[in-house]
Amino acid sequence: MKHRRRWLVVLPMVVLVAGCSTRQVLTSLGIGAAVAGGAAAVYYVKGDLEYDLEHDVNRVYRASLSAMEDRDYPVTKDEVSESSGRIEAAIPAEGGEKKHDLTIKLERKGEYLTHISIRVGTFGDEALSRSILDDIKSRLR
Repeated sequence: MKHRRRWLVVLPMVVLVAGCSTRQVLTSLGIGAAVAGGAAAVYYVKGDLEYDLEHDVNRVYRASLSAMEDRDYPVTKDEVSESSGRIEAAIPAEGGEKKHDLTIKLERKGEYLTHISIRVGTFGDEALSRSILDDIKSRLR
């Protein structure tokens, strides 16, 4: 019964916010489902992959640096504090592709909750961003 009430509140909001685009409707339904279920979700918005990790900033920072090292992505800049972190790296050119910049931003959302944002290149690369996130998450287990 409790979950039905959540859906009764969330579903009309999803429809009102969604507009006419099919992609917007599906995105809104995904957001609505995450809100109603209280689940964490990965979002890819305007070139940035966004996710919340249940670890402190320093641990996510170290896992991110380790993932960069294992991928042979040279880190060009990195900084961390108790509330945030940032890693910039270069993704070497492969085949006919040119090299890309990589930016990982960390933001403390709670004592053991860190928001991570991953961006590959100027316009983003969702598949590569998800792969990098998976590498980082595997180091946090």
